[in-house]
Amino acid sequence: MGGKSSHTNMNIITLKPGKEKSLLRRHPWIYATGIASTEGRCEPGATVIVRAADGRFLAQGRVQPRIADPRARVDI
Repeated sequence: MGGKSSHTNMNIITLKPGKEKSLLRRHPWIYATGIASTEGRCEPGATVIVRAADGRFLAQGRVQPRIADPRARVDI
């Protein structure tokens, strides 16, 4: 494994601080304005892990087409 992170092959969306609140209230959409960064191949249809700004796991979801906003929908 060579000391690599366990998230090496995962697609990850990290939200901006405070943007996890809607997900915690079970709102399924993630908008482009709430995304701080992405890792991996976050292309349309890809499964992603959604993390809070502090790195906490929030949900798993799917990336929507790039022309769409919201950008992802989580599996609730």
